[in-house]
Amino acid sequence: MEQIILPTYKGQNNLGGKANKLIQLTQMGLQVPNFIVIPYASLLSFVDDNFLKLETEEQKNAINNCNLPITFLENILQNVNSLYMAVRSSGADEDNANNSFAGQYLSKLFVTTIQLQSAIKDVWLSAYSNTVLQYRQANNLPMHFAINIIVQEMVHVTISGVAFGANPLTGNANECVINSVYGLGEGLVSGALNSDNFVIDKEAKITRTLATKDFQFVLDENGGIKKETVSAALQNQSSLQDVQILEIQKTIKNLEVKLSAPQDVEFAYDAENKLHILQTRPITSAYGYKLQVFDNSNIIESYPGLTSPLTYSFITKMYESVYTQLSYILGIRHQKIVSNKNVYANMLELIKGRVYYNLNNWYASLALLPGYNLNAGFMEKMMGVKEKFEVELEAPKNKLQQWSDVLYAVKKIFITHKNIKKERAHFIKNFDNIMAQYEAMDFSSKSLDELVTLYKAFEHTMVTEWKAPLINDFFAMVYFGLLQKQIKKYNLDAGETLHNELLAGSGDIISTEPANWCLQISQQIKNSTAALELFTHKSETEIWQALNQNNFIEIKKNIDAYLKKWGARCVAELKLETITYNQAPENFIRIIKNYLQHTQVQSGSNYAQQVRATAEEKFYKNLSGIKKIVCKYILKQTRDLVSNRENLRYYRTLGFAMVRNIFLAMGVKMQEQFYIGDSRDIFWLTQTEIFECIQNKNAADLEQVIAIRKKQYATWQTQILPERVQTYTNVQQHYFTSNTNVTTNELHGLPCCAGIVEAKVCVLESPLDIDNLQGQILVTSSTDPGWVTLFPTASAILVERGSLLSHSAIVSREMGIPCIVGITGLLQKLKTGDVVRMNGSTGEIEITKK
Repeated sequence: MEQIILPTYKGQNNLGGKANKLIQLTQMGLQVPNFIVIPYASLLSFVDDNFLKLETEEQKNAINNCNLPITFLENILQNVNSLYMAVRSSGADEDNANNSFAGQYLSKLFVTTIQLQSAIKDVWLSAYSNTVLQYRQANNLPMHFAINIIVQEMVHVTISGVAFGANPLTGNANECVINSVYGLGEGLVSGALNSDNFVIDKEAKITRTLATKDFQFVLDENGGIKKETVSAALQNQSSLQDVQILEIQKTIKNLEVKLSAPQDVEFAYDAENKLHILQTRPITSAYGYKLQVFDNSNIIESYPGLTSPLTYSFITKMYESVYTQLSYILGIRHQKIVSNKNVYANMLELIKGRVYYNLNNWYASLALLPGYNLNAGFMEKMMGVKEKFEVELEAPKNKLQQWSDVLYAVKKIFITHKNIKKERAHFIKNFDNIMAQYEAMDFSSKSLDELVTLYKAFEHTMVTEWKAPLINDFFAMVYFGLLQKQIKKYNLDAGETLHNELLAGSGDIISTEPANWCLQISQQIKNSTAALELFTHKSETEIWQALNQNNFIEIKKNIDAYLKKWGARCVAELKLETITYNQAPENFIRIIKNYLQHTQVQSGSNYAQQVRATAEEKFYKNLSGIKKIVCKYILKQTRDLVSNRENLRYYRTLGFAMVRNIFLAMGVKMQEQFYIGDSRDIFWLTQTEIFECIQNKNAADLEQVIAIRKKQYATWQTQILPERVQTYTNVQQHYFTSNTNVTTNELHGLPCCAGIVEAKVCVLESPLDIDNLQGQILVTSSTDPGWVTLFPTASAILVERGSLLSHSAIVSREMGIPCIVGITGLLQKLKTGDVVRMNGSTGEIEITKK
């Protein structure tokens, strides 16, 4: 006999964490919106007796086709007694101390009487979703579909939020943290809205960080919710008053005492200013776990913005494999590597679609090397990490073994260093041969199984043959750090920019070639009146069509040659989902049109070489004897390694382009065989999902997974995440506030290339966003090699993220363009049209006109 459980019921314990907590909260006398619980046993009474013996797809069909008795629905309505309802899940292992399942199950809000039956079935079916199953797999939880369902009165709220009984960023049990928004909490939990942030200490002192709250989620008169604009008068006011903040603090601290753990509480205030507790759960892993730190200061250069599930699944595997391999090369013992397998497998983290370094594991892997303290400082400079992160080193148990390990590693590193040029030559020759084989293939003629085989063979090459770039990066990091140390040790540079100037104008960095080639193409066009007329007055599409009709043969030949060599070098070139110039030549035509619109475009190489010569004179002036010999050797090695750090990126570009082409071919085949609706939908899937689909000839739920991820990414697109995330909780359950207030009027970063420029700034997300830079100062979040075609059109470069060894720094030095990177708050303080005075020697930026 089907039944519902009222909140006063005390005898049933298997209603799931969420329902049990709601009953408990009601029994404590807290204001909880009226609700009932439908146990899983009741749900089973609506389907056939053999339901649990059916296959997964058959069970889902049975749920879709079942009808809930009218008397049962009327019973729910009578007990909830509300015009609008919320229908939520309550899994048996949901909202416990270790796993919250936050955001995994479906919730339906403002459900009407007519919609109640379909809402209950939709929430039941969410137990079968791929996101829930993946969550179970990732957390080693049993695979089952048992679910209880809560039907609850929908309160018309004015303010909603989430409160933590301990600071989730620091683990400080003496602080409470509250995040709040206007309207429903859906906008906060999903991350779609900016929220106010309040930190309350044990003396009840409140620290506020207020956001501009432009929108809120409210009732849609037709059922469900809608997004609407907040009145201008309220947008910048605090959403919570002091008395409300302290009321929430008192409530969550009382809950902590009664439930024996700090709580993560969802709350709301109604129009009568009454506090409602909507849900509570223990703060997952709040105590007994070390601080987790994630940083994207430098990796954002390679993976700007949102990164697709396919790209992330690919690069995670690549990072694990190549850094394991590097550890062997640098002399770390096999047993150490095996015992730290989990470290290598988790070098990265995807947080709301953004790629971050997992600093805990980066430092842990580096700590396996001898001379950790020296290497850590060098690595921080290379990665652009602004705050040092301490790692606990395990005390050596056997000093004899420790010295044996050190000597073994030193020997391996010495041999590796000695052979680095030979390794680079071998890598380039071997890589070129493999690329030639794959470029000769027609992927469109291959079956899905053949494409998978080809991909795995190429992936094996990427992993096993990537020694040279890794070794080069490692020693570039070390020698760049040594060069800085020598300059400081012998007091060779009062201005502390000599290390940058010594690396300027080397003339051997191939990353500048695309810009020089674009200059040649634009000059070739200027030399032809008809060609200049075409490129000046026609659209990119029309120009490309004209070029393909055998007009301007020499110009087309030059453009084709560019695309053949550099067509994959574009913004976000390491993201597989990126559309390259090869795929859309019209985008490259836009770059050429940009060059043509500038009255003066130059590479700056002569200036850079002058800077280099002056720096060398300063460097050697006060050196003699053994000091001069050592410093000269360090400088020579640094120049070679830093140049090749940038040059070897070109082969990474080509490797990723081939991977992209193979997966695009798979996407076409999967669309043809109706596994996915569009060939580019393949980027919404992981490698594992793609290969399992192809192997099993089964696309079960792929469309649902794709739809869910598209919705997630659309929400994440508007969110602003910090470059460093610190938390004691599961980072995937971390709440982010999008505060855009910068507390300082000063802008300062890492000086990379000398020069003082005062000009208007142009803030860009992509080099394709501008038709005419006209000597303005380029301002952006991060750059990758795809930006280099725009560099010669800028008078200076300011970049929010990056390090002294990032792409922006290396190429700007080579091209002689004044540059500063690592500028905290840059995009929050500047907008297009502002005038600034930047000093590429000191890293100082002054806003002279807003």
